[in-house]
Formats: sequence, structure tokens, C-alpha cells
Amino acid sequence: MLSVKSAIILVLDDEVQMLENCERIFALWGHTVHTSEASTQAAELVRKHQPDLVFTDLKMPGRDGIGVLEDVQQVAPDVPVIIITGYATVESAVEAVKKGAFDYITKPFTLDLLKVVTDRALEKRWLTRENTALRSEVIHSRGLGKMIGISAPMRAVYDLIQRVAPLDANIVITGESGTGKELVARAIHYLSRRREKRFVPIDCASLPETLLESELFGHEKGAFTGAVIEKAGLLEFANGGTLFLDEVSELTPSIQSKLLRALQERAFRHIGGHETLETDIRLIAATNADLAQRVEAKEFREDLYYRLNVINIVMPPLRERRDDIPLLAHYFVQQFGPAHVPPIQGIVPQAMVMLQAYHWPGNVRELQNAIERAVALAKGEYLDVSDFPERMMQPGGVAVPEGAEESGDLLSVRKKIVQSFERDYLVRLLQENGGNVSAAAHTAGINRRTLYRLLERYGIDVNSLR
Repeated sequence: MLSVKSAIILVLDDEVQMLENCERIFALWGHTVHTSEASTQAAELVRKHQPDLVFTDLKMPGRDGIGVLEDVQQVAPDVPVIIITGYATVESAVEAVKKGAFDYITKPFTLDLLKVVTDRALEKRWLTRENTALRSEVIHSRGLGKMIGISAPMRAVYDLIQRVAPLDANIVITGESGTGKELVARAIHYLSRRREKRFVPIDCASLPETLLESELFGHEKGAFTGAVIEKAGLLEFANGGTLFLDEVSELTPSIQSKLLRALQERAFRHIGGHETLETDIRLIAATNADLAQRVEAKEFREDLYYRLNVINIVMPPLRERRDDIPLLAHYFVQQFGPAHVPPIQGIVPQAMVMLQAYHWPGNVRELQNAIERAVALAKGEYLDVSDFPERMMQPGGVAVPEGAEESGDLLSVRKKIVQSFERDYLVRLLQENGGNVSAAAHTAGINRRTLYRLLERYGIDVNSLR
């Protein structure tokens, strides 16, 4: 589930005391609150305050809650609206939900209920906003989202994504932690016919079995202790779109069985419910485990494995796509660098060589964290070797010849290794830029004068590389 952050909330009610109470409560929860008795000005207030959530009383003079709902839908269709009503008008509130209101609450209501309904509505708001932003990013990045890389392994991944996205088959994405499996899932969704519907992710390893089951299938009010309201599950919420199950290998046998049935029948029931609900989803799963081995060990259902694993996409570890490290490193510098004083301009070649030589057990996620840390600790405008963790210069990070540690001359050996990598890096950099020193300096994130000094140090003839 998404964590609920600070939001802008608009409350419309003709009772001043209700407005004052809501303003005080929402402010205590860290939200910015705007209140008004002027229900006829709902559209104008939404344009002015740009709220993330609207609460409106159902019975008000001038413009009732249904009218407010219609006004909000006209100017901000993605903003959820919650109806506040008395017991005598619950039937009308239900009708409002059918017309597009997110939910309703009846007076008098408890703070716990208000908190639950508010958080659920804001979770929907963040998902909608995130999906809209990601859709825009996909369009501007030729349909492959935030994935960065020009290496052969990544080009193969891009090609496979573009071929399978138009299909409706289930997919399993495998690869080590930190390789970007969720980015692949998002790219597939936004290139598919389901792009206008929701992409709904859930981490199967982060929730206990009972809570995960409730998240997936939903529950009826009173189905178990703490089920104070009816809740829709993600199979319902993702209807028409894509459900992404991260760490799918962590599903318990019980949930595996229920998920298999839901996929086979395209239908399910809430926990504690009797009504069968239809669902039309594309399921994309991800795992860093070997599912085939789990099946063989009787730890994962074989029938569910074949139901999920119609198409398999394997994400390469970062150590197998070292040509992408400079691109990724510079992307993260651009992301974190402007916050530094002075702003970080790039990475010196020695540090880039070290980054390309390191084995990256944590893959792209580890590289991102390393760059963020280096930016925070940097002393100058360019990230240097000393700005990165010492482990990146340890055996296993840079290959050290056997016996070097025992010789007591490990530091000297490391220096020679880095120099060797550095020279190779400079030659490859110039070759890729056709011997153009200015273009090579721009790619490396350094100025031309620095690059010329390095070329002179290593005796590299630029003319021979043109």
C-alpha cells in the first residue's frame, strides 16, 4: 500500500461547527484544509485550491452534494469526492457513489472511520497521479519509462517488452534485486491496450498472509476483527488494468490456491463475502528467486507457475551491462546533484573507472544509493574516488591479483589496476565519440582541459582514434 502523505483537502458543509471540527482534525493529521459553506462555488474552489480530496455534505441549501460531485467531476475528474450524510439519507449517498463519489460516511462518525476513509481516498489519488505522470514519461521516452541503457542485454529487454506489451498474456520478470523489474512491468502496462486503466503494484513479501489476502481480494464489513468497513481488493481495483505482484515467490500456499482460482475463473469473492465479482486483469509477477526450483521443491504450485509464466523476461544484473554504468551514473548525478552546494557537475574519470570495475551486488539500486551518498559527501563540483564507499576499492569490487594482499602492496596494485581501467575507458570514450575531444568530455562530465591532461598522461593519440 502507498503511504499517505500530506494532502490538500476541501470540505463543503452548511454547518459551521462541522467545518471547524474537520479543519482541526485534518490539520492534526498533517493535511492542508480549506472549508466553505458556499456549495454553489464548488468548481471555483476546486480550481483555486487544487485539492487532492473533497468532502461534501449531501443536504445543503443552494447546491446539494450530488451537484457538488458533478461540479468537481467537471473541473477535476481525478479528485475523489466523499459524501457526508445523515442516516436518513444513506440511500441518496449510495446513489452518489454510483455516480462516481469515492465513498460516503454517515453522521455521527468516529475519528477512526474518518481516518480510514480519508487514507483510502488519498491512496487512490496518489495512484492516479503516479499513473498519469508515468504515462507522460513513457510517451516522452519512446515507451520504455525510466529504464536507461544502451547495452546489448538492455536492448534485448527493450525489444522483448515492445513485442509482448500488445499481448494480454501473463508475464514473470526475473532477476536479482535492484535490477529494475518494476520498471519493466510499468513499461509493459503503458505500452499495452490497458494503458488507460490502473497499474496496481503490491509487494507480496512485505505483508503478513492475512493482510495480503485482504489486500488482494478485499473483505466484507465484519469479516474479521478490525474489518470495520467493506474494502475493495486489488483484484477489483485493478480491473481492466494490470496487477503487479512483486516477490511473487513469497505467496503462501493458501493465497497461491485462491489466486490460481481467480485467474482461471476471472472471478473472486471478498473475504467473508458470498457475491462473485468478475475481474479482468493482466497479471505481471516478479521475483529474484528461481520459481522452477521452488516448484520442484514443492514450495510453489506448479499449475500457478505455468499460469503466470506464459512469458518470462530476465533482467540482466548491472555487472553484465557495464556499458550502461556511465549513463546511469550521470542520470543519478543530474537527479541528486543540483541540491548540492555548489551543484555537482559530473564524475571524474578515475571515479567512473572505479564504478565500472565494481561488481554491484545491489545492482542499479545500489548505484543510485552510492551516487546519492557521494553527492552528499562531495567536497568539490565533481565526484571523486574518495567520495564513494571504501568497499568499492576492496577485493571483489576491483579485481586484485592473487597474493596481492599478502604482499603488503595492495594499495599500489589497486592504483595500477585503476590506471589500466582508466586508460581503457578513455580510449573507448574517444572511439565512441569519433575522436571528438569536446564530445568525449561532455559524455564524461569533465571539461576539455582536464581530458587533454589525462590523454597526455597516458600517451593517447587522439588522431589515431578518429
